Amino acid sequence: MGKIKEKMKSIPLAKKIFYNIIKFHPHRLVFKLNLRKVEKFDRKHGTDFSGRMYWNEIGTSRDRANDYSPSPMDLIETLESENISNSDSIVDMGCGKGYAMYLMAKYPFACVGGVELSRSLCDIAVCNLKKVMPKSLKWNVFHCDAGKWNKYDEYNIFYIYNSFPKVVMQEVKEMIEKSIESNPRRVKIWYLNPQYPEVFLDDKKNWKLEKRRLLRLRGGMHIFTNMY
Repeated sequence: MGKIKEKMKSIPLAKKIFYNIIKFHPHRLVFKLNLRKVEKFDRKHGTDFSGRMYWNEIGTSRDRANDYSPSPMDLIETLESENISNSDSIVDMGCGKGYAMYLMAKYPFACVGGVELSRSLCDIAVCNLKKVMPKSLKWNVFHCDAGKWNKYDEYNIFYIYNSFPKVVMQEVKEMIEKSIESNPRRVKIWYLNPQYPEVFLDDKKNWKLEKRRLLRLRGGMHIFTNMY
Protein backbone atom coordinates (compact mmCIF):
# COMPACT_ATOMS: atom_id res chain seq x y z
CA MET A 1 0.00 0.00 0.00
CA GLY A 2 2.84 2.39 0.87
CA LYS A 3 4.51 1.83 -2.51
CA ILE A 4 1.24 2.60 -4.31
CA LYS A 5 0.91 5.89 -2.39
CA GLU A 6 4.46 6.91 -3.28
CA LYS A 7 3.85 6.04 -6.96
CA MET A 8 0.67 8.13 -7.00
CA LYS A 9 2.41 11.12 -5.42
CA SER A 10 5.08 11.04 -8.13
CA ILE A 11 2.42 11.72 -10.82
CA PRO A 12 1.28 15.41 -10.84
CA LEU A 13 -2.48 14.84 -11.32
CA ALA A 14 -2.54 11.81 -9.02
CA LYS A 15 -0.63 13.82 -6.41
CA LYS A 16 -3.22 16.59 -6.52
CA ILE A 17 -6.08 14.09 -6.18
CA PHE A 18 -4.28 12.27 -3.35
CA TYR A 19 -3.83 15.43 -1.28
CA ASN A 20 -7.41 16.56 -1.94
CA ILE A 21 -8.65 13.21 -0.61
CA ILE A 22 -6.56 13.12 2.57
CA LYS A 23 -7.49 16.76 3.24
CA PHE A 24 -10.94 15.50 4.23
CA HIS A 25 -9.72 12.48 6.18
CA PRO A 26 -11.53 12.60 9.57
CA HIS A 27 -8.24 12.51 11.45
CA ARG A 28 -6.94 15.46 9.40
CA LEU A 29 -10.02 17.46 10.39
CA VAL A 30 -9.50 16.51 14.05
CA PHE A 31 -5.87 17.63 13.68
CA LYS A 32 -7.02 21.07 12.51
CA LEU A 33 -9.41 21.31 15.45
CA ASN A 34 -6.49 20.47 17.74
CA LEU A 35 -4.46 23.36 16.29
CA ARG A 36 -7.30 25.74 17.09
CA LYS A 37 -7.53 24.31 20.59
CA VAL A 38 -3.81 25.00 21.14
CA GLU A 39 -4.23 28.55 19.80
CA LYS A 40 -7.03 29.09 22.33
CA PHE A 41 -4.79 27.74 25.11
CA ASP A 42 -2.04 30.17 24.07
CA ARG A 43 -4.38 33.15 24.25
CA LYS A 44 -5.52 32.15 27.72
CA HIS A 45 -2.11 31.37 29.24
CA GLY A 46 0.21 33.70 27.33
CA THR A 47 2.16 30.80 25.83
CA ASP A 48 3.37 30.14 22.29
CA PHE A 49 2.74 26.44 21.63
CA SER A 50 0.63 26.83 18.48
CA GLY A 51 1.39 27.32 14.81
CA ARG A 52 3.31 25.32 12.27
CA MET A 53 6.95 26.19 11.58
CA TYR A 54 9.02 24.79 8.74
CA TRP A 55 12.60 23.58 9.09
CA ASN A 56 14.06 26.61 7.27
CA GLU A 57 12.25 28.97 9.69
CA ILE A 58 13.70 27.39 12.81
CA GLY A 59 17.36 27.25 11.85
CA THR A 60 17.71 23.53 11.17
CA SER A 61 18.69 21.54 8.10
CA ARG A 62 16.27 19.32 6.20
CA ASP A 63 18.55 16.30 6.57
CA ARG A 64 18.48 16.46 10.40
CA ALA A 65 14.99 17.67 11.39
CA ASN A 66 11.39 17.95 10.19
CA ASP A 67 8.88 20.78 10.56
CA TYR A 68 7.20 21.72 13.85
CA SER A 69 3.54 21.46 14.80
CA PRO A 70 2.00 20.76 18.23
CA SER A 71 1.17 17.14 19.07
CA PRO A 72 -2.40 16.03 18.26
CA MET A 73 -4.97 14.18 20.36
CA ASP A 74 -3.32 10.80 19.69
CA LEU A 75 -0.73 11.62 22.35
CA ILE A 76 -3.40 12.38 24.96
CA GLU A 77 -5.18 9.11 24.14
CA THR A 78 -1.92 7.21 24.60
CA LEU A 79 -1.15 8.98 27.88
CA GLU A 80 -4.61 8.05 29.15
CA SER A 81 -4.47 4.42 28.02
CA GLU A 82 -0.92 3.54 29.09
CA ASN A 83 -0.18 2.40 32.65
CA ILE A 84 2.17 5.23 33.65
CA SER A 85 3.89 5.12 37.03
CA ASN A 86 6.23 7.42 38.94
CA SER A 87 9.11 5.15 37.95
CA ASP A 88 8.67 6.13 34.28
CA SER A 89 10.63 8.93 32.66
CA ILE A 90 9.65 10.21 29.22
CA VAL A 91 11.47 12.35 26.68
CA ASP A 92 10.06 14.05 23.60
CA MET A 93 12.60 13.55 20.81
CA GLY A 94 12.13 16.73 18.79
CA CYS A 95 10.14 18.65 21.38
CA GLY A 96 9.67 21.86 19.39
CA LYS A 97 7.90 24.45 21.52
CA GLY A 98 7.27 21.97 24.33
CA TYR A 99 3.53 21.32 23.97
CA ALA A 100 3.85 17.53 24.29
CA MET A 101 5.96 18.02 27.42
CA TYR A 102 3.16 20.13 28.91
CA LEU A 103 0.65 17.34 28.18
CA MET A 104 2.99 14.73 29.69
CA ALA A 105 3.30 16.79 32.88
CA LYS A 106 -0.32 15.97 33.72
CA TYR A 107 0.65 12.32 34.33
CA PRO A 108 2.78 10.77 37.11
CA PHE A 109 6.15 10.66 35.35
CA ALA A 110 9.29 10.91 37.46
CA CYS A 111 10.66 13.41 34.95
CA VAL A 112 9.88 14.82 31.52
CA GLY A 113 12.53 15.76 28.98
CA GLY A 114 12.71 17.29 25.54
CA VAL A 115 15.44 17.17 22.90
CA GLU A 116 15.41 19.85 20.22
CA LEU A 117 17.88 20.77 17.47
CA SER A 118 16.57 24.31 16.92
CA ARG A 119 17.99 26.86 19.36
CA SER A 120 15.05 29.21 18.79
CA LEU A 121 12.48 26.47 19.50
CA CYS A 122 14.39 25.46 22.65
CA ASP A 123 14.17 29.04 23.92
CA ILE A 124 10.44 29.19 23.17
CA ALA A 125 9.87 25.81 24.86
CA VAL A 126 11.67 26.84 28.04
CA CYS A 127 9.74 30.12 28.17
CA ASN A 128 6.42 28.28 27.64
CA LEU A 129 7.09 25.53 30.17
CA LYS A 130 8.16 27.89 32.93
CA LYS A 131 4.62 29.26 32.78
CA VAL A 132 2.70 25.98 32.88
CA MET A 133 4.79 23.14 34.32
CA PRO A 134 4.17 21.95 37.91
CA LYS A 135 6.91 23.24 40.20
CA SER A 136 7.23 19.75 41.73
CA LEU A 137 8.08 18.07 38.40
CA LYS A 138 11.63 17.56 37.21
CA TRP A 139 11.87 18.64 33.56
CA ASN A 140 14.52 19.77 31.12
CA VAL A 141 14.90 20.89 27.51
CA PHE A 142 18.14 19.81 25.82
CA HIS A 143 19.46 21.76 22.84
CA CYS A 144 21.09 18.92 20.92
CA ASP A 145 21.06 16.79 17.79
CA ALA A 146 19.11 13.64 18.75
CA GLY A 147 21.73 11.45 17.07
CA LYS A 148 24.41 12.79 19.42
CA TRP A 149 22.50 13.28 22.66
CA ASN A 150 24.16 11.62 25.67
CA LYS A 151 21.33 11.22 28.19
CA TYR A 152 19.38 8.29 26.75
CA ASP A 153 20.08 6.26 29.91
CA GLU A 154 17.87 8.58 31.98
CA TYR A 155 14.62 7.70 30.17
CA ASN A 156 12.56 4.60 29.43
CA ILE A 157 9.88 6.10 27.16
CA PHE A 158 10.84 7.91 23.96
CA TYR A 159 8.12 9.92 22.22
CA ILE A 160 8.71 10.73 18.54
CA TYR A 161 6.14 12.76 16.60
CA ASN A 162 7.59 12.14 13.13
CA SER A 163 10.47 14.39 14.18
CA PHE A 164 13.29 13.18 11.95
CA PRO A 165 14.35 12.06 8.49
CA LYS A 166 15.13 8.34 8.18
CA VAL A 167 18.89 8.64 8.74
CA VAL A 168 18.32 10.38 12.11
CA MET A 169 15.62 7.86 13.08
CA GLN A 170 18.16 5.11 12.51
CA GLU A 171 20.75 6.95 14.63
CA VAL A 172 18.21 7.45 17.44
CA LYS A 173 17.31 3.75 17.36
CA GLU A 174 21.00 2.79 17.58
CA MET A 175 21.58 5.21 20.46
CA ILE A 176 18.60 3.75 22.35
CA GLU A 177 19.95 0.23 21.80
CA LYS A 178 23.39 1.23 23.09
CA SER A 179 21.70 2.74 26.13
CA ILE A 180 19.79 -0.51 26.77
CA GLU A 181 23.06 -2.46 26.58
CA SER A 182 24.71 -0.24 29.19
CA ASN A 183 21.58 0.17 31.31
CA PRO A 184 19.29 -2.89 30.74
CA ARG A 185 15.62 -1.98 31.10
CA ARG A 186 12.23 -2.14 29.43
CA VAL A 187 11.98 0.67 26.88
CA LYS A 188 9.01 1.92 24.88
CA ILE A 189 9.00 3.97 21.70
CA TRP A 190 5.87 6.04 21.13
CA TYR A 191 6.15 6.79 17.41
CA LEU A 192 3.27 8.99 16.26
CA ASN A 193 2.31 9.27 12.58
CA PRO A 194 5.49 7.39 11.65
CA GLN A 195 7.01 8.06 8.29
CA TYR A 196 9.63 5.34 8.76
CA PRO A 197 8.08 2.61 10.97
CA GLU A 198 10.26 0.05 9.19
CA VAL A 199 13.24 1.28 11.24
CA PHE A 200 11.69 -0.71 14.12
CA LEU A 201 9.33 -3.06 12.27
CA ASP A 202 12.13 -4.66 10.26
CA ASP A 203 14.22 -5.34 13.38
CA LYS A 204 12.21 -8.18 14.90
CA LYS A 205 15.23 -9.38 16.84
CA ASN A 206 15.31 -6.27 19.05
CA TRP A 207 11.83 -4.72 18.76
CA LYS A 208 8.21 -5.71 18.63
CA LEU A 209 5.13 -3.67 17.75
CA GLU A 210 3.04 -3.70 20.91
CA LYS A 211 0.17 -1.44 19.84
CA ARG A 212 -1.03 0.41 16.80
CA ARG A 213 -4.13 2.56 16.53
CA LEU A 214 -6.14 1.75 13.43
CA LEU A 215 -8.09 4.09 11.14
CA ARG A 216 -5.67 6.96 11.73
CA LEU A 217 -3.71 9.05 9.25
CA ARG A 218 -0.35 7.28 8.70
CA GLY A 219 -1.42 4.65 11.21
CA GLY A 220 -1.54 6.95 14.23
CA MET A 221 0.47 5.99 17.30
CA HIS A 222 2.81 2.99 17.02
CA ILE A 223 4.15 1.67 20.32
CA PHE A 224 7.28 -0.44 20.13
CA THR A 225 8.93 -2.27 23.02
CA ASN A 226 12.39 -3.80 23.19
CA MET A 227 12.88 -7.56 23.53
CA TYR A 228 14.06 -7.26 27.12
